[in-house]
Amino acid sequence: MVCGATGARVAFERTGGAAHRETVLPTTDLFQGYGRILACTACGTLRRSPAPDWGELRAAYEASEDPHYLSEYPGRAAAARRALRFLERSVVPGRLLDVGCGVGVLLKEAAPRWKGAGVELSRWAVGRARERFGLDVREGTVEEAAFPAGSFDAVTFLDVIEHLPDPRRALAEAARVLKPGGALCVYTPDFAAPVARLMGGWWWGLRPAHLHYFSTATLTRLLGEIGFEVKEVRHTGRTFTFGYWLSRLRGYAPPLVDALGAALRVTGLARLPLRLNTFDSIMILGILKGRKPLMREGKKVAAVMPAYNAERTLERTYNDIPKDLFDILILVDDASRDRTVEIARRLGLQVIVHPRNRGYGGNQKTCYRAALDAGADIIVMIHPDYQYDPTLAPELVAPIIEGRADCVLGSRMMGDTALKGKMPVWKYVGNKFLTGIENVCFGARFSEYHTGYRAYARKVLESLPLEMNSDDFVFDQEIIAQMLSAGYRIAEIPIPTRYFKEASSVSFTVSVKYGLQTLALLASYLALRAFGIRSRKLTPLG
Repeated sequence: MVCGATGARVAFERTGGAAHRETVLPTTDLFQGYGRILACTACGTLRRSPAPDWGELRAAYEASEDPHYLSEYPGRAAAARRALRFLERSVVPGRLLDVGCGVGVLLKEAAPRWKGAGVELSRWAVGRARERFGLDVREGTVEEAAFPAGSFDAVTFLDVIEHLPDPRRALAEAARVLKPGGALCVYTPDFAAPVARLMGGWWWGLRPAHLHYFSTATLTRLLGEIGFEVKEVRHTGRTFTFGYWLSRLRGYAPPLVDALGAALRVTGLARLPLRLNTFDSIMILGILKGRKPLMREGKKVAAVMPAYNAERTLERTYNDIPKDLFDILILVDDASRDRTVEIARRLGLQVIVHPRNRGYGGNQKTCYRAALDAGADIIVMIHPDYQYDPTLAPELVAPIIEGRADCVLGSRMMGDTALKGKMPVWKYVGNKFLTGIENVCFGARFSEYHTGYRAYARKVLESLPLEMNSDDFVFDQEIIAQMLSAGYRIAEIPIPTRYFKEASSVSFTVSVKYGLQTLALLASYLALRAFGIRSRKLTPLG
């Protein structure tokens, strides 16, 4: 068994079935004849016994060709994007390894946010991935690929682990090639799901090519033993055409399914997409334990704090700042009417005071000028109102130090925790609405644009015409539009949401004004992209 124990009982048995070459294709409709399935009395994992000869099965995978696979590309691409969104909730895009990548649908959808590589047994699929999509895909297993240790930020096993003769070994290899703190995403059938239990030996997840079966509990236990901390589990569905879904049921009633399939083809309904979720497939996300200290590579890092009436939260924010990360701590006070300046000086911060209130954008301009004048290579904006977690600053800085991003945004929307963190519903809805519009206009896929927790590389702040930007709240959106139009790389990390009585918050009226200013900015950005009409704030593309 996967855990090494020998005790087992028979869970299911259905003999017969097709030859290996007919069962290893992703689009096969054969799911009976799966042999004898044993349940481990120690860990609960299911395995086929006796397992097919791996040499023969591997030869079948290597020789397999599946010309129908790409006929369902839209649905497979949608599934890939869901997996990537799931992954990006916990890790900043960097280097991605897709194990059992097939023709490379996930890797294609991941570009350009990820630098991807894949491993695959099928010679036909490897050829398609390289020739059609120009992907870096190696033929063989993940162990044979022998990637350097710590060379990837994320590894995916989508519809793969159930096919492997030694899942533990493959997952251990994934842990070896991952960086500490890297993410692992596994997608596999769940034999403990209600529909699987209800159908028993007739469950469609029991297939001749599946050698092992997991549940949420058994897979979580296995990942923990290897060194992963499971962060999230989802039961997610798939999108295929009506005709494809119907063909998956052919093993139950071939004549009826064939007749219905013919009717669908005649009426044209066979090609209509349909997303179904039977809640019997799990997507599980694990983070590799043992994160290494951030190596600053000689970079000078500054924290800037735009402050206004922050006396109640400033010291709490300061106490949570990782002092070993920062060379410079600057607070710019925007004509506060409380003890903010007094507290900041007592804490030893470098303090700059505006004699009159210049607004949120105006405050940031002073912050960034001061940090650049002090020689900072990376500048992190930390709000002194304690809405954003200062302890996550190393996560914000790491992608810039490692050369993977020019700006990093701390997103409250990546982990779906915004409402749990007491973000007002109207703000949550407005945030999602504006973010959706901005993604369409910018041609991007960010989870949030409206965060105040940000890190910038020096070259970004030096090159953009920040003084032309608004002194109001829309400054944050203007700088994003400027970065995107100039071709800078922006990454995201998930952060918690904090709304509480002492934290500063803008009113509904101010938020409406901000929303309208954002829409006007998007119109300027589209004019630049579509017609080359420059505004004095936006740099030309390219």
